[in-house]
Amino acid sequence: MSEAWKKIDLEGGGLQAANVQFARMQKKARLAYTLLAFFPLGLHRFYLKDIRGGIVYIVFTAIAVLLTLYAPLWTLALPVLLSVFGALTDIRWIDDQTTQLNKKLRMEIFFRQSGGAPKGYKGRYVDEAMDLDSYIREKEGERGGHLPFDNKAPSPGSGNRVLSFNQQEAMLREIAKRKKDQPSDNSDGGAG
Repeated sequence: MSEAWKKIDLEGGGLQAANVQFARMQKKARLAYTLLAFFPLGLHRFYLKDIRGGIVYIVFTAIAVLLTLYAPLWTLALPVLLSVFGALTDIRWIDDQTTQLNKKLRMEIFFRQSGGAPKGYKGRYVDEAMDLDSYIREKEGERGGHLPFDNKAPSPGSGNRVLSFNQQEAMLREIAKRKKDQPSDNSDGGAG
């Protein structure tokens, strides 16, 4: 699918504007994996809003640099191994963190109407002119689901509503049963 819709902004407060804003703000796993190549700096952690994790990488890198300058070379092994182990475990962590951050961002934009929501976006709401009691009466008056197939169901030609799949199946079974019970008109009395 073309990504051109992300560049179009209808400047409204509706769903399209919310989708555009989410597309601009969401975290991309591909970029996080690219930043993982620079794991000694912890850039992937900072990108995915894990400040502590990024600082831990920087601290281990600083310790490794200091040990390289002022200590025997064998002491360098521990901080380097811990950093490499952390980077290897972050391969799986990136997917989980990206999903979690994008879910949180989506909820902020679409549902919670936080600072990430587009201007004027109200999400799903009840019209202010309608009070709660009239809204409840309106919703209780709506009928969900299918009507059972009985004599009370509207006839197909009445225009009230289209029959459900189950009602149509029951009607076809009834018609087939009636056809079986009727005497056939094709009996010819011995034509020759």
